[in-house]
Amino acid sequence: MMDAAHVKLKERVKELKCLYDLSRIALEAGNDLSALLSKTLSIVPDAMQYPDLAEVSITVNKISYTTKGFGKSGVHIASSIGVGKKKYGQIKVGYRTSRKVNSRSPFLVEEKNLIKIVARELSLFIKRAIIEENNQKLAIQLQHSKRLAFVGELSAGIAHELNEPLGRILGFAQLIKKNGSLSEQQETDIDRIVKASLYTREIIKKLMIFSRQMPRQINTVSL
Repeated sequence: MMDAAHVKLKERVKELKCLYDLSRIALEAGNDLSALLSKTLSIVPDAMQYPDLAEVSITVNKISYTTKGFGKSGVHIASSIGVGKKKYGQIKVGYRTSRKVNSRSPFLVEEKNLIKIVARELSLFIKRAIIEENNQKLAIQLQHSKRLAFVGELSAGIAHELNEPLGRILGFAQLIKKNGSLSEQQETDIDRIVKASLYTREIIKKLMIFSRQMPRQINTVSL
């Protein structure tokens, strides 16, 4: 049989291996929180005093990841997952009922410390993932703003290019109408040209407002 020193050394080696595997998994998972938590379930039991009896449950943002036999575990230790006052969830480790397990003090002090360290590492990973997600959202918003700015500049250019020929069309149509000597059909056609020109001018105004080339005008109206 191994003496107490050998037993403690064996337990410490398992705990160190668990932390090493956790850092490796976090690196491989990138920002995939689901992959990280799922793989964490598989490495934590091996670091416990009774790996064959250990069950794990990790809850983050109300989503739970558990080993198959967690519901059969009778005694647990738990540690919160969070940063500062912000709580994301918790990790719980339990043992299924067995003669091996001391019901009064089933967990070693080192096991309790290990679970706290695992919870802290998961908290830091989640915090980094949230920061990265926010950075990606900001990058998307910046790209969207740039596209809007480009569309605005393009709209302003189109509006300026159309204004001059449109003004000539409208002006000459009105001059022709003033000169008279038009048939009824010609009068109708000129009116259509004027209406179409005025409608197009309103569209150009909207383009200029969109591109911020023209300030909005607020007027009082009778409802």
